[in-house]
Amino acid sequence: MFKYFTFKNTHNYIDVLDQLEYSYNHTYHSSIKRAPVEVNLENEQDVWLTLYGNMENVERKPCAFKEGDTVRISKAKLTFEKGYETNWTEELFTVSECVKRNSLVYRVKDLLGEDIQGTFYAQELQKVEKNNHFPIEKILRKRIKNNSSEYFVKFKGYPKKFNSWVAASDMISI
Repeated sequence: MFKYFTFKNTHNYIDVLDQLEYSYNHTYHSSIKRAPVEVNLENEQDVWLTLYGNMENVERKPCAFKEGDTVRISKAKLTFEKGYETNWTEELFTVSECVKRNSLVYRVKDLLGEDIQGTFYAQELQKVEKNNHFPIEKILRKRIKNNSSEYFVKFKGYPKKFNSWVAASDMISI
């Protein structure tokens, strides 16, 4: 395609799309060791084995995390973020499933039991000891209920759905 774009000095390829498709399908592909047009029902198993090999003899690694393990998820840093800041989420998650694929991946849930969309590789998860002390980012409101003070707090690194009332007696200063 790029040879055509350069030769014709254009990016309009609609008029030659049929020729490009024909050329692609009749060109030898090293991954399948033949041209795509040569693949048919009789040799599809050979093509599969050429691409993926015999998957029955592959030794599967055991899961690094068990269901119920508490983990943090790695977070990518942007260009100008501080290098000395943590690379892991403040929020804790629970491993809900080990999915055995070519590479093991894990499904996780938040502490309220809601599934987190997507799957994560073991390198993206860090096992942590579950701690019942959660740092508070901000006290949003205060109330007195049954002669005891309670605070409506936002926990550091957690979304709004985790905001909750905490008894003053349960709060500790660090």
